[in-house]
Amino acid sequence: YAAAGNGFYVSTLISATWRQIPFSNSMVSSLAISADGTIYAGGYGVSGIYYYGDRGVYYSTNRGESWTFIGQAYSHVDGLAKTSDCLFGAFRYPGCVLTGYIGWTTNNGTTWNTAPEGQVFSAIAANARGTVFARSRSNAVLRSINSGATWDTLRLRASQYFSKAPLAVASNGYLYTRITEPTVDKLVRSTDKGEKWSDLDSTMTNGVVSLAFNASNHIFG
Repeated sequence: YAAAGNGFYVSTLISATWRQIPFSNSMVSSLAISADGTIYAGGYGVSGIYYYGDRGVYYSTNRGESWTFIGQAYSHVDGLAKTSDCLFGAFRYPGCVLTGYIGWTTNNGTTWNTAPEGQVFSAIAANARGTVFARSRSNAVLRSINSGATWDTLRLRASQYFSKAPLAVASNGYLYTRITEPTVDKLVRSTDKGEKWSDLDSTMTNGVVSLAFNASNHIFG
């Protein structure tokens, strides 16, 4: 599955092509998939300096053929992550570059919890044990080990502000994100849930705004 500015795309393992499926009246900004195959998608309505379209969170149980809205209608969705009991999202208020929040639901969108507010998060991810990580647009990663009840701030080294910092968790629990400095733009990795970070010898990070892993821990960006 792939999210794009003009809809939602699906491809099979035996196919070398992608099929576009219409997605409401919005760009698709983020995707998450649950263990039962349910697809969650974030809407992001924007064109230049003007905002349009259907924002918020949607889900599909039929591989994207149809979608159901489940909340956060007034927020852009910058990232989604699914644990066994919660759906988490990184949300941002339309027109506000520096104001956003983390939201999560335990009942498929009937009610939503929000915290912390006042920061902007560009990505959110979860490991197999349900620990959730959120990447701020500055130099921090937030971590929750109790389904969002509390959040710890894990500082990266000084990093320049940029609009879209990716974050991903491999199946072995390693955490990956991107940092920028005056002469450095690279991926960093943590093997201890964000406590310490090490540089990766990588030259592919220029312009990378998203990261994903397959079952073999191959990284895609």
